[in-house]
Amino acid sequence: MKNKLKPIHKNAEAISIFIDVNIEDLQNRMIKQQRSDTEIKKRMDRLHMDLQVKYKCDYIIENKTTLENAVSQLHAIITQTNKVHC
Repeated sequence: MKNKLKPIHKNAEAISIFIDVNIEDLQNRMIKQQRSDTEIKKRMDRLHMDLQVKYKCDYIIENKTTLENAVSQLHAIITQTNKVHC
């Protein structure tokens, strides 16, 4: 059983969603966006911290293709979850 993230409020019915990205893709995107080396390093450092909570989330979206695909996956999760909790 995975160690879930703590809810914000004790009565909250929240789900946690981790949007994963390939590290090389992320770096290449930031370089293409002309981000500074300092900004890229900060983001890479934060990414390693973010990855520590990845498997504590209820859902993981693998952001491997297009933004539209990731949004579609997110929408499906929210729709499915709303059906369960309503």
